[in-house]
Amino acid sequence: MSRLKPLIVAALVLILYGLPLGTLVERWWIDSDYSHGFVIAAVCLFLAVRTWRTERADEGTLLGLTLLVPGLILYLLGVAAAEVFSVRVSLLPVLAGVTLLLAGRSRGRALLFPIGFFFFAIPLPQVLYFTLTSPLQTLAAKMGTGMATAVGVVALREGNIVQVGEISLGVAEACSGLRSLMAYSAVSVLIARYLHRSWLSRLVLVGSAAIVAVSANAFRLFFTCIGAVGYGPDFVEGWMHPFLGVVTFVSGVLVLLVISEMLRWTRRKASTSF
Repeated sequence: MSRLKPLIVAALVLILYGLPLGTLVERWWIDSDYSHGFVIAAVCLFLAVRTWRTERADEGTLLGLTLLVPGLILYLLGVAAAEVFSVRVSLLPVLAGVTLLLAGRSRGRALLFPIGFFFFAIPLPQVLYFTLTSPLQTLAAKMGTGMATAVGVVALREGNIVQVGEISLGVAEACSGLRSLMAYSAVSVLIARYLHRSWLSRLVLVGSAAIVAVSANAFRLFFTCIGAVGYGPDFVEGWMHPFLGVVTFVSGVLVLLVISEMLRWTRRKASTSF
């Protein structure tokens, strides 16, 4: 019977979350803002399998109910209100609670991070998405235009539209920086979890993800302005635009790694001073 418990629980979870998870995967596939969901899911699975193998299993703990019950309540509220975000998010405490109940405190606690990390794969509610997108669009347009003007490029901004000569550059919702903010936040949380023990260092690193995201997006707009002046509309409309997005994103990840290493160096320096 003990071997059947995980299978029974898995079947029940699949019954509850089969449809929400199916639509979630579909969203990853059709919405480029959340295409990183596939990567997040793969990372979560890898971390969960590794943790399951390395952590010992012990007697299940009723502490799991403190997560399972609120998770099920959130699920029911989400279903009643037809609010898909709540339904999807409720999966996290439900899985965490079930893990504690079945696998025990040691393995259950170790699996909390892989389970919680899946949050970055869940699309934000539309209201919150548009609330965050608008100011990020404006900020990216202001910073990018300011940098372009500083190096002598005649760039005029009107709202989220930047005029460079006869070329109009619109800071679209996809280029607002929210997509990269979610991705950088996920990367920073992953680095903080496995490379830093100090909570202060972790908070600084995760907090810097927002700055890196906004800066990377502003630099992307800046280089787009430069390219528009040098190469015309082809630079904006051709393959260089998405390529520039990849380059700026990778550069942002490298900046996060540099910040991480600086925090570790500062920590080592402080520990050797006493």
